[in-house]
Amino acid sequence: CLHVALLEPYFPSICEFMTIALLDGSEEVAIEACEYWSALLHHVDVKKVIVQYLPRVVPNLITRLYLTPTQMEHDRLEDEEQNSGKRQLQIKPIHHRNSNVGKDDEKGNNGDDGDNELSSSWTLRKQAALTLDSFALSFSPNDVLAHALPKIQDCFQSSDSLIKEAGVLALGALSNGCLDDMLVYLPQLFPFLVGNLDDSLPEMRSITCWVLSRYCRLIAVIYNNNSSEAQPSSSQSVSIPAEQGVQLYLKTLEVIVGRMFDPHVKVQVAACSALCILIDNSFTVYNEATSEESNILSAHTVTLFSAIAHAFDHYGVKSSLLLVDMIGNLADTL
Repeated sequence: CLHVALLEPYFPSICEFMTIALLDGSEEVAIEACEYWSALLHHVDVKKVIVQYLPRVVPNLITRLYLTPTQMEHDRLEDEEQNSGKRQLQIKPIHHRNSNVGKDDEKGNNGDDGDNELSSSWTLRKQAALTLDSFALSFSPNDVLAHALPKIQDCFQSSDSLIKEAGVLALGALSNGCLDDMLVYLPQLFPFLVGNLDDSLPEMRSITCWVLSRYCRLIAVIYNNNSSEAQPSSSQSVSIPAEQGVQLYLKTLEVIVGRMFDPHVKVQVAACSALCILIDNSFTVYNEATSEESNILSAHTVTLFSAIAHAFDHYGVKSSLLLVDMIGNLADTL
């Protein structure tokens, strides 16, 4: 394998080609271009050089998040088949963690593997989202958001629901690396996300549940830091008023529980998954701040178990598996 330094004379030309290749009409070519940019992130010296390409690469990655009508139809048929029980599902719990499992094991099994098992194929959309996630983790949040947010705003203003949905997906993909920096936008973003949960497009409702799950930890921290029961977290600079922080958390809980009863399987799964993550993060954040084994969701136990009991009467195979997972999470944390 050639050392990266040997490619230095050709590096600008290669990067220019790979930037354009992200928008190639062939999905296979575009996937390879995404993988190229992801591979460069493993080299510290190269990372410093490719910062100059962020203004073009980041918007191009967001463009490749668009869901095609063909892919959408394929995903819907797959969800219906899995939930009907016609296809045998060999999946493990995605969120529930045994309290006796070691920390190293938990880090190695964070739920992504479960998501992969639910997916039958790797797509350009998934690769682009993964690459965008890697960029958010590898570069300064300011550098990434400066080029991502204008493109996301363009998506939100589109009359095409699938383009708007791609913008929502981009918000989720950026969350791991830019979570704290997104706090300032949360008061404006949250009403927009809540409104998307009533969108006529199931894919929009589903991806919005997923995005809310990605911001659950931040929402839990805001609530906990505005509570008189705990000391503010030193790792977070919370600037949202106390009453607004509490309402933000309670509204998140309300809308996620509400989407558990969506008529579409994809949305049910996304809502259950998001609620599992909210439960887990509520427990973790409270423990970090108070050193007590409790959960800020304890006051809502009746609501949660009532929703789960009701959902069991209506869910198919795939969605019911997540309900079992959720019960395990609640048993461990409440």
